Amino acid sequence: MTPMTEIITESNGTVDKFIGDAIMAYWNAPNDVENHADVAVQSAVKQIKELKKVNKKLESLGFPSIDIGIGINTGDVVVGEMGSSGRSDYTIIGDSVNLGSRTEGLCKTYKAQILITEFTKQKLKKEYNIEFVDEVKVKGKEKEVKIYKVTP
Repeated sequence: MTPMTEIITESNGTVDKFIGDAIMAYWNAPNDVENHADVAVQSAVKQIKELKKVNKKLESLGFPSIDIGIGINTGDVVVGEMGSSGRSDYTIIGDSVNLGSRTEGLCKTYKAQILITEFTKQKLKKEYNIEFVDEVKVKGKEKEVKIYKVTP
């Protein structure tokens, strides 16, 4: 996970935690990140490009290649030290975090490496290769959410 973590931190992202084979990361906390939606998408694109290099190395060593899915959502969250008096972490929680996770979970279904929500798309200032994928109702949401595929 080192190459992906390095890309995230170089783009001023915060690596929150590793969840099994996943990396949970966010931008715009604890420090402001200008155009954080763009920075997150650019980081995702760099990660997919880096994955090609990682896979070449894995294959040269006789290991199978790997694939990743990245889900990005933009919205309000609660950020700070959370937990109990005996154990806590600096992290983010909230509906926007959950929607980002649900979006990542849709990558396999839609055969996409990067999916973003309509809320991220609305905040983007730069141009990307973006294609509308679907309008989905995800767990925990009453209203359908538009999702888009970003192709590096």
